[in-house]
Amino acid sequence: MAKPLAEVKKVIGCDLGITKLVHLSDRHQIDNPKFSTNKKTRHLLKIRQKSVSRKAKGSNNRKKAAQKLGRLHKRIADKRQAYQWKVANQIVSRNVDGIALEDLNVSGMMKRCRVKTDNRGRFMPNGQSRKKGLNRAIADAGWSDLILKIEYLAVKQGKVVIKVNPQNSSRECRSCGHIHASNRNREKFICTECGYHEHADIGAAKTIRDRGLEIVRRDSAKLGARHLNAQKISPRSKSKRSEFGNLINQDIKAAKS
Repeated sequence: MAKPLAEVKKVIGCDLGITKLVHLSDRHQIDNPKFSTNKKTRHLLKIRQKSVSRKAKGSNNRKKAAQKLGRLHKRIADKRQAYQWKVANQIVSRNVDGIALEDLNVSGMMKRCRVKTDNRGRFMPNGQSRKKGLNRAIADAGWSDLILKIEYLAVKQGKVVIKVNPQNSSRECRSCGHIHASNRNREKFICTECGYHEHADIGAAKTIRDRGLEIVRRDSAKLGARHLNAQKISPRSKSKRSEFGNLINQDIKAAKS
């Protein structure tokens, strides 16, 4: 059973990434093993894939090579799953009442770049080749699966999961509120207005935490007002809608079953 929103006091913010899988607002960083995109595994996958393509179609040797490649992919997937459960448990087991996460549209982030053409209809560079590597890294990190695991464990431990708007979380100055792309240079954040500096991803995690707390306070106040109004209208009957509850976790009913 999740805590009532009115009792949520401590929230931890999580910023998902590639270099590090997760940056937390308590300054803790969780490594990204890059199970399928590290140099050794990529080389091995390439060899296994070539072995399949070199065999005659329909032959037993091709089937054996394909099975060998499939076993490698399964081994990688199993390692990723086990690591994600470990990471999710590390985050949810912290001494907090809630976990704030970015409301990411991962599938949208991995969409192909729009085709660019000149006046004559000839194709122009659109950055797709560069984005292909980023998409591969995002898929390997498995952000969507990790978020589902965090939500599942949070429900079991009675904690609230808050989804926040991720826009400009790593570009917003935590001191003066100035937002600009030039504030961030890779892992460094230096505000061009006030000079405030911090690790960009740690700062983003803190911003995510603060946005989560803001949502909790706002929704808690709304529920409190609704509860009082319900008592004034009908003091004898209790409306289910007036009870405090974990409204933010309603979108993961599947995790409760």
